[in-house]
This record gives sequence, C-alpha cells and structure tokens, in this order.
Amino acid sequence: MDLNVSIHDVFEKAYKRYPDKEFIYDGYKRLTYKDIKQMSDSIASAFHQLGIGKGDRIIACLPNWHEFLAIYFAIAKIGAILVPCNTRYRVEELSYIVANSGAKAIFVVEEHGHFHTVKSLMESNESALEMVFTVRFQEDGHHSFEDLLKNRTVEAAAGSVHRSERRCVFHFIYFRNNRTSERCHAHAFKFCP
Repeated sequence: MDLNVSIHDVFEKAYKRYPDKEFIYDGYKRLTYKDIKQMSDSIASAFHQLGIGKGDRIIACLPNWHEFLAIYFAIAKIGAILVPCNTRYRVEELSYIVANSGAKAIFVVEEHGHFHTVKSLMESNESALEMVFTVRFQEDGHHSFEDLLKNRTVEAAAGSVHRSERRCVFHFIYFRNNRTSERCHAHAFKFCP
C-alpha cells in the first residue's frame, strides 16, 4: 500500500477506472466520476486564474451537495486547504471562523443567510477573505459555482501540485460545544503519510 498518495490521487485513480459509473446522487443530480472530474478540473483552473493556490485556505459552508465534492477535489488538486463549515452555524460562529481561519475564499448557499454575514465581514475588513463564491444562487459582484464551471481550459494542470510536493493533507475543523461553551473551538489536522 502506497502511503504517499493524496486524496486527489485516489480520486484520479477511481475516475480512470470507473469514468461512467455513478459517483454521487445528492437528491438533486446523479453524477458520474467523469462529471465530478470535469467540474473539479474547471474549478481548479478557475482557482489558478483567480490567484488561489497551494496553501490558501478555502471555506466550504455547504450542505452535502455534489458541489462540495467538486470543490473538495479541486482544492486537493491545487494543494489548498479546506476549511469545512457547518451550514447550521449561527452568525457568531460563522463570523468567528471567517475571522480566524485566514481563509482567502468562501463558498456559501443562500438558504442559511450566511452570504450577508460574510459580505458584511468583508466590507468591514474583519477577515482575510478576498472572494465569495455563491452556490445555487447568483449575486452581483461575486463569482458563482456555475461561473467557475465555465472555465473548461486545460490550464488546471498548471495550477496542480506535483505529486512529490503532496506530503501532507491539512483540514481545519471548527466546532462548538453547547454544554460547556458558546465559543467555537478550532482544530487543525495535518496528516503526513
């Protein structure tokens, strides 16, 4: 078993073996490995063009939708760091994560009202956020998930992290414990095979 394998490598291997096999059904769409691969490549290319790269933190405040997987694999491809965020977080919790994670970009949905919280944090310069990406809705002046998919160039490979550089996987997990505290707690996980 090769322990020097990234999540991107695992996905690429599965894609090559089962390109037309169903990979996910999120209650909205059924998508194959090939569909998710094309999406993640387009997103990785768009990230590269927007100046998002290795080591940058990206918050994904999304439900269990296929968009999350495409974003996750694009992040892995370019060597960025995923900061997953629960869509049920309240304004205070989301504000804490945005302000303290050092994230350069965030993906949000309309349903939970997080867009307006993030927008006000950006306007007040209380975070490092430079970009807000909307998922399944459009907002003037911001990129949407669909905008990222329009980028069908092969340039994604240019922004991809070479296998020899993929030594560690980073994730930041934020959580709260209602019984002991109203504050969020942060844990950074680093896995180095």
